[in-house]
Amino acid sequence: MGETPKECAVRELFEETGQRVTELSLLGLVRSKHVVDGSFKRNPVYFSEVAQLQPFLENAETTNIALWDLEEQIGRVDALDMRILECMTGRR
Repeated sequence: MGETPKECAVRELFEETGQRVTELSLLGLVRSKHVVDGSFKRNPVYFSEVAQLQPFLENAETTNIALWDLEEQIGRVDALDMRILECMTGRR
């Protein structure tokens, strides 16, 4: 698409949650290892705040969103996503 990683994050955030942001802060890079072939990749992790949540519109990628306190049991959460959340909240 010819977009920067930051532009991609803004687009994906809107596509998956309906939230529009103008500012994102780069928190760092996540280095992950592919379990099948052992290759590594790095993905940027961004942070933003919104004053008010925009209404969610169901789409082909996402059927709903919810705010999560990291305590309530919500079912399976990908291990890499959980590590990112733990690092961001200082819970590791």
